[in-house]
Amino acid sequence: MEAGETEVAALRRECIEELAADVDVGPRIGPDLPLAERVVLRIYLARLRPGASLVPTGDHARLRWLRADELHSVPWLRADRPVLGPLAAFLRSGSPEWPADPQGSVEVTST
Repeated sequence: MEAGETEVAALRRECIEELAADVDVGPRIGPDLPLAERVVLRIYLARLRPGASLVPTGDHARLRWLRADELHSVPWLRADRPVLGPLAAFLRSGSPEWPADPQGSVEVTST
């Protein structure tokens, strides 16, 4: 995060920089995921804004949509695995304030 930036603003900026994707950011899901001392990964739901698309840029080999039953078909990093259960539950049913997207979740594979 940049100085003075909120988590939501940082996520939107990173999605634009890394995926050329303009997104609406939803609620957090899953637990805080400690990566290193004083470094925590937080997972938020996000969806493409109308008319936006995903475009792999430099660091990403490919993108694809996954349904809840496909989440375990990819080799997630160990740090990401604790959020798979909450993500699968959301993809199956959504929530009142953030309905599930029928396309599923996105996997980003680094180069």
